[in-house]
Amino acid sequence: MKRLFVLLPVVFIVACNTTLLNDPIAPDTSWQHTTLENGLNVHIRNQKGAPVSIRLLVHTGSIDEDKDQKGYAHFLEHMAFNGSDNFPKNDVIKLFGDAGLNFGQHLNAFTYHDWTFYKLDLPDNSHLPHALDWFKDISTGLTLSPDAVNAEKGVVLGELRRQEASKGSINFKAHMALAEDAYEGNVNVLGSRESITNISTERLQDYYQANYTPNRTELVISGDIDKANIETLIRSTFGRWTNQENTNRNSQLAQFNPEPLTLTTADSEFPSFTLIFKPEQNALTEGVHFEQYANQVMLANAINTRLNDRASDTQAPVQFVSSSTAYWLGLPQLTISVAFESNNRDAAMTFLAHELATLRDHGLSSLEIDAQETAFANKEQNMKENWAARDFADEKLNNLINNTQTLSQDQRTELSKRYVTLADKEYFNKQLRLLLGKKDVKPITGLAFNQALDGNTNKQVAANLKAFNDTFQAKGQRLILPDGIDAFPQPETKGDITAMVSVAPDTTKFTLSNNVTVYLRHMPDAGDTVYLYAGSQGGIASLPQTLRPAAYMSPGAYALTGLGGMSSTDFNRFMVKNKSYLEPMIDENRHGIYGEAPRESLPVLLAALHQAYQQATVDKVKFEQHKATFVANQKQFHDSLDGKSYSSFNKSIYSPSSPRYGFDPEQYQAVTVEQVKDAYQQLFQVNRGLTIVIAGNLSEDELKPLARTYLAGITFDEKAPKPKYDLGIKTSKTEIVYAFGPRGNNVEFVTVLTNSAPAKTTRDRFIGDMAGRIMTQRLLENIREEASLDYSPYSFVMWPDGATQQMFMFVSNVSLLKREQAKDRIGQVVDSLGDGITEQEFSSTVAQLSQALKDGLLLPKEQARMMFDYVLYGSDPLAVINPDSMLEAITKEELESYMAGFVSKNAIRYEITNLPSAN
Repeated sequence: MKRLFVLLPVVFIVACNTTLLNDPIAPDTSWQHTTLENGLNVHIRNQKGAPVSIRLLVHTGSIDEDKDQKGYAHFLEHMAFNGSDNFPKNDVIKLFGDAGLNFGQHLNAFTYHDWTFYKLDLPDNSHLPHALDWFKDISTGLTLSPDAVNAEKGVVLGELRRQEASKGSINFKAHMALAEDAYEGNVNVLGSRESITNISTERLQDYYQANYTPNRTELVISGDIDKANIETLIRSTFGRWTNQENTNRNSQLAQFNPEPLTLTTADSEFPSFTLIFKPEQNALTEGVHFEQYANQVMLANAINTRLNDRASDTQAPVQFVSSSTAYWLGLPQLTISVAFESNNRDAAMTFLAHELATLRDHGLSSLEIDAQETAFANKEQNMKENWAARDFADEKLNNLINNTQTLSQDQRTELSKRYVTLADKEYFNKQLRLLLGKKDVKPITGLAFNQALDGNTNKQVAANLKAFNDTFQAKGQRLILPDGIDAFPQPETKGDITAMVSVAPDTTKFTLSNNVTVYLRHMPDAGDTVYLYAGSQGGIASLPQTLRPAAYMSPGAYALTGLGGMSSTDFNRFMVKNKSYLEPMIDENRHGIYGEAPRESLPVLLAALHQAYQQATVDKVKFEQHKATFVANQKQFHDSLDGKSYSSFNKSIYSPSSPRYGFDPEQYQAVTVEQVKDAYQQLFQVNRGLTIVIAGNLSEDELKPLARTYLAGITFDEKAPKPKYDLGIKTSKTEIVYAFGPRGNNVEFVTVLTNSAPAKTTRDRFIGDMAGRIMTQRLLENIREEASLDYSPYSFVMWPDGATQQMFMFVSNVSLLKREQAKDRIGQVVDSLGDGITEQEFSSTVAQLSQALKDGLLLPKEQARMMFDYVLYGSDPLAVINPDSMLEAITKEELESYMAGFVSKNAIRYEITNLPSAN
């Protein structure tokens, strides 16, 4: 297609761009870098008392494959878990699994176009020798036996099937198209069905020897380690690894092609229009580099906020509009996107062009800029406060992949402070004009999934691009924007604290005079941000069926209306200015609000919370605006294959009265604003046992006056009885077959076992999780490792809090040609629920769950979320603070008894087969 789209600046732009930050940036000295004689780069960071995280990065990927080696880089990554000099077969997974590591969470690997990396997060440094032995084996000691390679084909083909099922999305297609432009080489990392089916062990060995060399490899270790000892161990482990003669890489720096691109969306996606701005390498070695980074982040966020505000204010016919920045193909890229219904393309693209022209010509207000600078500085200054060893390891890994220098927290804080001090309104709006005046911008037109790509389509796309460009080149509209916002309204009445109980040395339970319960998790080392979860039992299940569709629509309708006498636009600006965030949540069995704020803005957050419970209103015009978007989204999903599959599953398993049965778009279309208000009133303005959990660096004395002012004064219309939560599972054993799966060679098997559920205890939470882990491991051993039938089969227990029923679900995605074999094996695994568990399964699962839970012990947001989940339904908060105390009390026998209950005569079994769609 002829290139029609060029973003041209209307106003004169001075070529010379004033630099605010000129000084060089020193590297983060907490990382020690050593290069061995063979070229292996080693990066070590000591963090006293921390777990140990290791990353092995090899600068090779699919673009280094020869034409007959498609998918080999990724296949080799799989083989790292299937036999090496020191770890036969897949013993490495068992070894680290027994140590408490979860495959996927703590032990994993990934391959991309130009890199492959392996990750291992250890609980301590005692396993370092074994870990380094495995990483050395990955580098130079993989067995690659023909039998193991042949067995792994089915697993990789299973991963390829999953990719084929999802690659209809426009994001996947755009990513592949950008990779085609950027690189010369194989861009589908997984290869093809043909290349994997006919994989050659010899050619796999050739790829391995040519590309896994020490001079292309980086070893990253972070945690509680002794630098001298670890360097000695690394040299003795990797010192004999030598480079091959032929180590020339096929890779090159990614190239950017600004030519227009037209793609079709998936059937669950709306048509769209996206602008991708040409990326530039940013090594973060100079002050000006940080300035460029800050400009891009702030401009993306500012554009995103403005576009969403304007879409709301003008009732633009868009489903969503966004602006963001992220690393694509190793470079930071800024994208602006808008999605819409097919008949609204012209109006949506005109809206986007018009608003971007306005931003270019008239800039942002002082209030908008101040809010973005405050949010940026806060993020940069608090970036690493709660980081564990794995976070530092991942940061270093990403920096090595993207050729970016690692900055210390002190550097980020200093640079961000200097930047926001020097970047005034004139400077910032100049950067905005420069951005929107760039010529190298790639437009991507996303057509409806069923729209043909032909000559007529090309003409229409060309016309759309010309119309967009014409609108953009016209003078933008000057807007009247506020430069300040009044303070948020304060509560009219206050209450008191009637009781305080110390649950643990750092956890206090407050009972307020309005019967609201507050838990404070005091975490002195948590940094500046405080996290809050507030809510009650109830949710969708507690409402009459006639109000359930309205309840799903109410959070968006209320959010679009605004709060505290402010419009949604002004409220959002006010919260950004105060570095605070508030989000309503309505689930099947609970409802409430999530929030976060820095310590100094906590009164603002609590004032907004108070207003949300006491004074929230919904505007009829805003409701209709939200309803139109909501119904369009529901219809789009309902008519897609995913939507049909989801609906078929729910209507096969649940009765019409179940909160999971689902609703048709027509039922949402019939919702009135009065029903939305009624649903909100019954959930938020009725006393259902409001419980609030706050976690962060906040003391009892600091919380007391805030609790009296903002929380104890919340009043309720009436008191509701304890809600009943019936999942409404049908009671007949049955086999269900439908054909709404992804087109191609995919068959999804779902086995559902249902059982009655007594009142859920704290122990039950742990037992259900352990049962799911054990059965997932059995699926992996039988379906993946032994039979090579699926990439990642899994199982889990679904036991919602307060529900009188629970479900054990087993999910696998297999080849259409091998479905009978797979079905038999899945059945054998499911039947083994009643066979008991081995001591090894029990001890390994206890260790894995313990390690998984420990990851969140130092994170205030995770502590707030977990404690809220637990205490809302009466579980012991000590299980969140000290999970090992609960795990140690669980016996192998009670876990066996729990699992056997799902195959008892009282249990109900569903066998569901989702065949490829015939549509």
